[in-house]
Amino acid sequence: MSKPTIAFSTWKRKVSIAPYGTFDLESVGAEYVAAIQAEGANTILLPHSDPDDASSLLRLADGLVLVGGRTWILPPTGNGTRG
Repeated sequence: MSKPTIAFSTWKRKVSIAPYGTFDLESVGAEYVAAIQAEGANTILLPHSDPDDASSLLRLADGLVLVGGRTWILPPTGNGTRG
């Protein structure tokens, strides 16, 4: 039986590396990848790309993890908290 392949969305940010300058970096927390790999799956990172390419990129994977924080998924409650 072959291992499933799980894709991860990435987080796009700028990183400053002295003395070379500032660069765009697409990453995901290593703990997310390690948890999926510990369960026996292969992992791939999906860079930010043209939305028209999403379908062909997702065909590479058996599953998808959307990486992100709860703060942008759950709407504000009105009392200063989310959820």
